[in-house]
Amino acid sequence: VLLYLDLDKIMVSLNFPSDLKVNYSLTPFAQTSADFLKHSEVFKFEWNDGGKDHVVHIQLQQSYLSALLFVSAGLLVSLASGALLLLGLRRWTRMFSERTTRRLEGLVQMATDTVQGRGDASRVDITGDEIAKVANALKRMLHKQRIATQEQAIFSRVFETAAEAILITNKQGLVVDMNAALIDMTGYTKEELINQPAGRLYTTKETGVNLPTIAESVRKNGFWRGETFFLNKQEKPLPVLLSVSTLLDAQGMH
Repeated sequence: VLLYLDLDKIMVSLNFPSDLKVNYSLTPFAQTSADFLKHSEVFKFEWNDGGKDHVVHIQLQQSYLSALLFVSAGLLVSLASGALLLLGLRRWTRMFSERTTRRLEGLVQMATDTVQGRGDASRVDITGDEIAKVANALKRMLHKQRIATQEQAIFSRVFETAAEAILITNKQGLVVDMNAALIDMTGYTKEELINQPAGRLYTTKETGVNLPTIAESVRKNGFWRGETFFLNKQEKPLPVLLSVSTLLDAQGMH
């Protein structure tokens, strides 16, 4: 008895993938040596018909080549993308570093120009980044500081060249500074009067005005003005028209 099998029709009806290779034979065949690019499966169908044994050997092979090529292509694309990303990151980092360095150099130059009175103090950096905020704040601060320094220099010049004797004390009544006119008038040196009580220069015997009266007037009114006497280094009375006033700092403190 012959058994008819249309293996081509059977293989078509199974709808195997196109990359799946199917080898079939009516006679047993030995499996070939292992191939790392292929995957093989061997099936054997056995049956008995009319006392006779029948065997059909089927070997299925699937190639790994397409999958390997796909994975290799994906790996190459990933490596290329990573390399491009790395190059782009390095380029951005270099540009950012160069731009930041230029901005900081400009900030230092601006600070130098502002302190030395050069440049336009009203010019504002409109870049909008953090460096611009720092630059604008620093420019305002340095501009105010420069004005304060100029005013202080003018005051110091006036203080030193004034014809009237000027004496400055702290809240405790100790001498902290005086001008050249007071030194010439009293005969003391600056070192002899610094940190000494200012009262050592006053005498109230001839005028009847005592120091507590002057201090109370300054405390209430902020100033006192009147005639009194100074004592020079030889303790000789010197008639003076004395004006005492309170100096306040930027916070309104004495």
